[in-house]
Amino acid sequence: MSAVVADPRAERLANLWSRLSAQHVTLGAGCGCMVGGVSVSLEDFELDIADYLWAEGERQGQTAVVAWLLQPGPIEQQVKPG
Repeated sequence: MSAVVADPRAERLANLWSRLSAQHVTLGAGCGCMVGGVSVSLEDFELDIADYLWAEGERQGQTAVVAWLLQPGPIEQQVKPG
């Protein structure tokens, strides 16, 4: 990942997501490589994860996080919460 991140925890999570999104998700009797079961990738869950983070940010009163999640455009062009 080439983006500069101010918080090392955010960088660690971004790197983790990058690694996980390249792997299979096991459902049923097989994995995403179509050996059996249902085929999905972590990309299928991205909107669910974003919705969860948005809802949790609102629930916990984290207005800077909510504002950042709702910014349009690529992450590297978004204004980071201060």
